[in-house]
Amino acid sequence: MDLLISVAECTGAQILKPLIGKRVVEGGVDQTFECVGSYPSLDDSLRLTRRGGKVVLVGVPGLALVSLPGIFRGVDWTSIFDKELQVAGAYIYNHAETYQGKRRRTYDLAIELLASGQVDLTWMVNQRFRLEQYAEALVAHNNRGGNKIIKAAFAFED
Repeated sequence: MDLLISVAECTGAQILKPLIGKRVVEGGVDQTFECVGSYPSLDDSLRLTRRGGKVVLVGVPGLALVSLPGIFRGVDWTSIFDKELQVAGAYIYNHAETYQGKRRRTYDLAIELLASGQVDLTWMVNQRFRLEQYAEALVAHNNRGGNKIIKAAFAFED
C-alpha cells in the first residue's frame, strides 16, 4: 500500500494533489523520525508530518550524498514553511529523553515501549524469506519500490 495512503488512513488526514508537484498530506503525524538519511525519506518525512509538527533527522547522510551537487534534490522544502514544522537534528542515538516524568536513554525507552505493547511495529515487516532464499531477499530489498517492501525479515521456522 502507498505510504501516504497508509498514514492518511491511520491519522484521518487528507491527501491533496496540487497542480504542480507531489501529493501532500493535510493532517498527518505529530512527529516523524527520519532514520534513513536519504533525500526521498526526508521528503516523505516533511510531507507526512502535520501542521506544527516536528521532524527529527536521525539518519545521517553519507559523505557521498553530502558531497553531491544539489544536496537533497527532490526534497520539497515548502512543507517546513507552509506547515510551520520544527526540524531538528539528532546526533547519535543515545540521548536521554523525558517521558512520563522519567528520564531514560532513547534505546531503553524504545525497547520499553515495544516490550509493553504500547508501540507495535510488526506491520513494518511485510515480507519474510526463508534463510535459503537469501539471494532472492537481497534482490527484492534492492528493488524495494517495485516490491513494496518496508522491512523484510528472515524466518528461521516454517
